[in-house]
Amino acid sequence: VNYEKGLSKSKLRTGYIMVPLGIQYNFSKLKNAGMDIQYRDYQKGFKVGANVYGGVRMSTNNIMKGEGISDRDRSNYQVSPFIYGGQFTVSYNDFSIFVKKDFGNFFKNGNFENDKALVFGAALWW
Repeated sequence: VNYEKGLSKSKLRTGYIMVPLGIQYNFSKLKNAGMDIQYRDYQKGFKVGANVYGGVRMSTNNIMKGEGISDRDRSNYQVSPFIYGGQFTVSYNDFSIFVKKDFGNFFKNGNFENDKALVFGAALWW
């Protein structure tokens, strides 16, 4: 859309339903529960996790706001209907840092080359 006046907001938003699948190993000390049963405290200690995920697009919309315009348009915008990737997480007690990488392109048909997301982050109470 060509708009001659100034825009304060212009964004493309896409929502996916995601399904994760992963493993996590906890390096905390083994505790005894009696009768030869041992366990590791899930909330405490050093943990390492690896996940893969996949998702299906639910909706895509373009939001524009500015001088004399406030528009929300739901359309295809050549966004890929599927997303998939992997995540690696390192945690200590309630603090985690992670790296998440999309393996598929965000847009269909290679409209933009190398548009795979790479996300670094931190989380509390994972």
